[in-house]
Amino acid sequence: MSVFYLSLLPDTPKKGYWDYGILDFLFDGCPYEEVDSIPEEEFAIVVIPARSHFKKVKEVNRELSNVKNCMLFLMGDEEGSFPLEKIKHPNIKIWVQNPKPELSDEYSKLGCGYPPKITEARKLTNKSLDWFFAGQNTHERREQCIDKLTHMDNGCLLETKGFTEGLEQEIYYSTMSKSKVVPCPSGPETVDTFRLYEALELGCIPIADSQTPKEDWSGFWDWLFEGPAPFPIVSDYDSLPGYIEECAKQYPVLNNRIQAWWQRYKVNLVREIHKNISDLYFIPRPTPPVIVIPVSPIESHPEIDILMETIRSARYHFPQSEIIATFDGVREEQEDMRRSYEEHIRRALWEFRFIGRVSPYIFDEHLHQSGMMKQIIDKIDSRYLIYLEQDTPLVTDEPIDWDRLFEAILSGESNVIRLHHEGVIPEEHNSMMIGDPENGLLKTAQWSQRPHIASTAFYKRILSENFSDKSKCFIEDLLHGKLHEAYILHGEMGWNQWRVHIYHPDGGNIKRSYNLDGRAGLQKYDESQIW
Repeated sequence: MSVFYLSLLPDTPKKGYWDYGILDFLFDGCPYEEVDSIPEEEFAIVVIPARSHFKKVKEVNRELSNVKNCMLFLMGDEEGSFPLEKIKHPNIKIWVQNPKPELSDEYSKLGCGYPPKITEARKLTNKSLDWFFAGQNTHERREQCIDKLTHMDNGCLLETKGFTEGLEQEIYYSTMSKSKVVPCPSGPETVDTFRLYEALELGCIPIADSQTPKEDWSGFWDWLFEGPAPFPIVSDYDSLPGYIEECAKQYPVLNNRIQAWWQRYKVNLVREIHKNISDLYFIPRPTPPVIVIPVSPIESHPEIDILMETIRSARYHFPQSEIIATFDGVREEQEDMRRSYEEHIRRALWEFRFIGRVSPYIFDEHLHQSGMMKQIIDKIDSRYLIYLEQDTPLVTDEPIDWDRLFEAILSGESNVIRLHHEGVIPEEHNSMMIGDPENGLLKTAQWSQRPHIASTAFYKRILSENFSDKSKCFIEDLLHGKLHEAYILHGEMGWNQWRVHIYHPDGGNIKRSYNLDGRAGLQKYDESQIW
């Protein structure tokens, strides 16, 4: 897949605009070229600075005709001056940055995003300021915002003379990083601003605007994000102090929820791009598994070393896979662990930025493994999933024949393949093994929630057939008995309803996962599990 950054004007840069920062995330790992003309291609992504090309539509169409299947990104057109309707191509998907309702409804949408250099400035810091605003006072919406901020404590306000003429960027980002809340008054043409995305990237709560000085943009944010925006939206700046005070009181809980939403949103953008590519130019390729990692309070929190070791082991084997991290709610019996757990979530969310394609889900109610899995199973868009408890990494010093495991699941030979945590099968477990290993797989009547790869379709079936709507339990604690009972009652025919294997490669050592013992003797609360 090629990405072409195109400019048809001799004095206009092809890449490096502030508007282009989010593209570095969306196109991560893709080769790109900065070009004056597009070569002939079967498929290509083309990026154009739309604001400066609004009089060049004929020339743009001529260049696009060199590509049989095209995805076009029209960037940086806050005024909406580029005539979208004049783009002519038989097989094209168009993405519009700074979209406007009614004018851009039929296209994929991008907010204005964040500048490229923010990635160098991102640092995890304690948020000692309740709020921060540095910017120009250029119109009535900003004037109203600044007027309210001048009467508020525990924040930082700096009026600047012009765009980029205030604080040095490093100091600007450093101060924003220390802030819980960032008011984001509108620009002159649209309520969408760089500041909102900078706030999201730096772990702050943005407070968005619903109006420009010229018109009412109510409903814009829900339209842009195709669902309810999780941050406050101001229509009357008299309410701004109350929003800031309430948001600051909820730190870090509300910040964490908004950060989780933002990271999921960015992963969904990547997913939409991949879908566009498949619609335009289908290329058969193996779909990587989605990796599911459940997290709950443990004694080592707020430290994130255990979780990150598990995540990095998954990323070692699957550089492009989506990782779904599910953070369980705090059970009543562990209320004393809430503060350290929320701080753990905050730190983990920050690290996820550097791992790539991590979708975090935070549950306010305690749902346990079964409840969380029920909530996210329909969000898995791969044929395969890999389940890793937060303290059970995969080994990285032994080979795993993933192609063999995928083939076994795709063919129906297996539904679940466990990645064993010991080098050999313990003697006391031999009664739950069926026959001898064949072609790297050993049939077993022993379910374990230790690392395993599974068919997503099978997981959906066992969740619906075995767990009630109110289920809150360890998945293994129920399924271990179900599988073993099926084998005891009906032999291999009973096992055949489950088709569970252990990966058993030749060579003696079958250990392909290990245990960091994150629970460290924590009580399981067996009596409170709901099946």
